[in-house]
Amino acid sequence: MMNYLIVKCRCLLVLLSLSCCWSCQKFIDVVPDNIAGIDNAFSVRSEAQRYLATCYSYIPNISDPNVNPAYFAGNEFWHYQPVNFYRNNVLEVAQGQLSVTNPQFNIWDNGMFQAIRDCNIFLENIGRVPDIEEYERNYWIGEVNVLKAYYHYLLMRQYGPIPNIKINLPVIAPTAETRVFRNTFDENLDYIVGIIDSNMNLLQERYISRPTEAGRITKTVAAAIKAEILLTAASPLFNGNMDYASLVDAKGTKLMNTEFSIAKWEKAAEAYKDAIAYAETIGENKMYTYSLEAVQRVIPDSLKFELNIRNAYTSNLNPEIVWAKTNSFVYQSAGQTKVDKGRASVFVAQSLAPTLEAAELFYSNHGVPITEDKTFDYANRYELKKAVFKDRYYIREGEEAAKVHFDREPRYYGSIGFDRGVWYGNGRYSESNAANYFYVQSRAYEVGGRTRIDAFSITGMFAKKIVSPESVIEQNSYSQKRYLAPIYRMSALYLAYAEALNEVNGPTAEVYALLDKIRSKYGLPGVKEAWANYSKNPNKPDTKEGLRAIIQQERMIELMFEGQNFWDIRRWNIANTMYTKATRGFNIVKISAKDYNVPQILNNRIYSFRENFWPIKEESIIRNRNLVQNPGW
Repeated sequence: MMNYLIVKCRCLLVLLSLSCCWSCQKFIDVVPDNIAGIDNAFSVRSEAQRYLATCYSYIPNISDPNVNPAYFAGNEFWHYQPVNFYRNNVLEVAQGQLSVTNPQFNIWDNGMFQAIRDCNIFLENIGRVPDIEEYERNYWIGEVNVLKAYYHYLLMRQYGPIPNIKINLPVIAPTAETRVFRNTFDENLDYIVGIIDSNMNLLQERYISRPTEAGRITKTVAAAIKAEILLTAASPLFNGNMDYASLVDAKGTKLMNTEFSIAKWEKAAEAYKDAIAYAETIGENKMYTYSLEAVQRVIPDSLKFELNIRNAYTSNLNPEIVWAKTNSFVYQSAGQTKVDKGRASVFVAQSLAPTLEAAELFYSNHGVPITEDKTFDYANRYELKKAVFKDRYYIREGEEAAKVHFDREPRYYGSIGFDRGVWYGNGRYSESNAANYFYVQSRAYEVGGRTRIDAFSITGMFAKKIVSPESVIEQNSYSQKRYLAPIYRMSALYLAYAEALNEVNGPTAEVYALLDKIRSKYGLPGVKEAWANYSKNPNKPDTKEGLRAIIQQERMIELMFEGQNFWDIRRWNIANTMYTKATRGFNIVKISAKDYNVPQILNNRIYSFRENFWPIKEESIIRNRNLVQNPGW
């Protein structure tokens, strides 16, 4: 663990820069290929700029299942085994095999403290670069300070209290000084929020050139990061959680404050109010809606509503995206299905398989949970039903599919590909006859089914949301429309603000308006109207507890497959109920529709209290006895 405390010269690997939808080189895609020493790194502006890129390069690729446990450690996806497409045995966390000897997704020893160290090196040396304008130097200082705060936050989110690394220790520092203690969680919070607050005035207000500067820290991005940090700190896992009363360090210091504080929710609400104001005014961000005029395509409203969620994620640099990860690569091939025997490309993996637990979270077409909708035949949801004319843009007319796929909200059809479901795009965009669109065929021996030992969906469903409609399977290739992986979207900011306001004041007109702002772009009725007219529990939105459950489900639906839900479920402290259900999919080895649409258990999910905070690797604890292990490990 102590490597991050030592300032040393090192060679940096050249990171592969994946081209996106433009050809020009982006500012923070430049990564140092060889730095002989710190003096050289800050001798001129161009070299310092390379070191700035190093500081940015540690931002995790939120869309990479190898990096973000949110994909397979939760209940959104499953994958065929053995795991030969993803490294690091990513399924093991969901199988209860997280361990102290070699913990998966170990950002404590591999990544974040290294990132903080490099940020400190930059801040210590940027002042001596001679050929740089002072205003630009200040921009860079502000950006790296916010990055440093963000990297501290990522560690806190996963491990709870961590050491605050304010400066790097010199190489000759006594061993005793390197044996750091964990700070309290509240000390962590004050430190990183203070960093952001004190650097806001140094940051650029907006991107001068969005295509070339996307991913940099602006005032809007910094405000969104601060708001997320405060929201996390206010949430039940971290706010008044008695489960961590025993987390005490070697000095007897209590590392978690177990007293609930409503003030933390108030601070989170105020931070989101500010972040949204920055985004809407300075950042010029707004909700994405599909524009027929922009693309000159004629499609029905049902498909437009579907694309309002799909394109909000995959349309590069659209105004809903507040912050995106540059140099990111979204595994569209893993979410794609083979849609046509003539286009059964070997380059399509089909392996990022949504679970039935994820699919059932989406609302009915009335905008309420399918378990609550008075008109939805929930008990018989896996019985077969034939698609008719009115279903034609979502389910292939004349084909049989499970009832669970019928009469669902547009986000369902924009997020999940399922057997006999229409797959908009793939080269077909403005068909007057719905029968001309591709559709999913994922039963045994069909083009999108299991036809080989790998490259298939273990659940029979596909992550349509992460696949750009502009990506096309050709005869012998897969042409992907590249896009940057979004970290924050405007919808996430609105939903977080609604959550914080509800915790402070309970149900109010403002909270309903924030939720309805999201729902309206999918053609769904407002919260009050939907529950009053269609839910078995019509008064649910009238209480803080009921509205909390609605907000949580709304957020899980909106952010499905974006690498965020796992972290939300943990901070809400409901993982012990969400993650104790079996992981299920369809019976993909069957040929007939009746046999195929029988749910199969793929994994009996194991989740225990100790997984709320990741274990610190045992070797690190042995090297530094001043650290204490998280409870349960």
